[in-house]
Amino acid sequence: MKFSFYNAIIYKNGEPTNIDISPIIDYIRNQPTINRTLKIEKGQQQDADYYSMPTMKFDNKYPSERCFWLGKFLDSAILEASFETDSIKELEGNAYLPSIIFYDEDYHLLVLESAMHGVTAKIIERFFNAFFDNGTENYALRLFRQRSQKGLSLIQPSTEILSVKLSIKTNEYDDQTLFKQNGNGLLVDLLNKYYAISQQEEVPEFSLEFNKKNYSGNIKHGLIDMVKRINADDPALARGQVNVRYANGEKDTIPLNNDLFMTNEMVMKNNGFDYLSVRLTNQINYQNWIQPDCKLYLTRRRQLPESNYMNSNIVDGISYKAKPDEAYVPKN
Repeated sequence: MKFSFYNAIIYKNGEPTNIDISPIIDYIRNQPTINRTLKIEKGQQQDADYYSMPTMKFDNKYPSERCFWLGKFLDSAILEASFETDSIKELEGNAYLPSIIFYDEDYHLLVLESAMHGVTAKIIERFFNAFFDNGTENYALRLFRQRSQKGLSLIQPSTEILSVKLSIKTNEYDDQTLFKQNGNGLLVDLLNKYYAISQQEEVPEFSLEFNKKNYSGNIKHGLIDMVKRINADDPALARGQVNVRYANGEKDTIPLNNDLFMTNEMVMKNNGFDYLSVRLTNQINYQNWIQPDCKLYLTRRRQLPESNYMNSNIVDGISYKAKPDEAYVPKN
């Protein structure tokens, strides 16, 4: 099981605060089930799904920590089958896919299970923000994913570029969001042409690759400057990597997404909440599973705007909705 690390910051009127989200988690847990089952949009112009935070018992001697499930109800039915017979039947009830989440208020640190169809940071933000009863003051939760040190910054003038590979999801592609600055330039123009063909011919994913191979010269670093403008968080970037050879002769592969972020893994032998929560918190508290750089991420990176929460003395004045507008409404 793979996990990603985020800093959870409450903003008030656009400014970061030192308000932690533990009281919000506790408030949501104590609401009736239908009031904490919300219809959340996955993104702009996308269908919405129902998500719920079940009230699960969590015994922990560390009052600053929370561990909880947030999961999605699946649209399609789940079928039960057997290795030994052809018996196949639909399981009763609603299919539910949870992601386990850990939070430590001492560091405003949120640890999220990474799964292909699991809960995303945007879903967590929208779920929590639905409970804020904003009036004259506007409160909003924002999650900031922690980045690792490994990245294109390792490429020095003496670094030899061996290849650059990009794979783009056609249906997700938007040159205005894939690039950090305005979508223009040679690389953007080239990707736009590939996109036009892929969209016309209904190709789900297209790739672009630059290779040095046996060329005696060097690929110019201007290509890397173009690649640096790519937004690694954009959902259109399926895969991206730069293969290099450093001045000492060592070869390396630098990923543009996924491995640019702080991650860690853990072997789980059960998917029940009791097992997962105990195993996760024990690893965190007794096995130093979370790297110190994750806990002190914003303390060591004061240049990041979200780190200003440490300078805030705003008192928690958040009011909560008893029943968000997005809450589930029984059909009968």
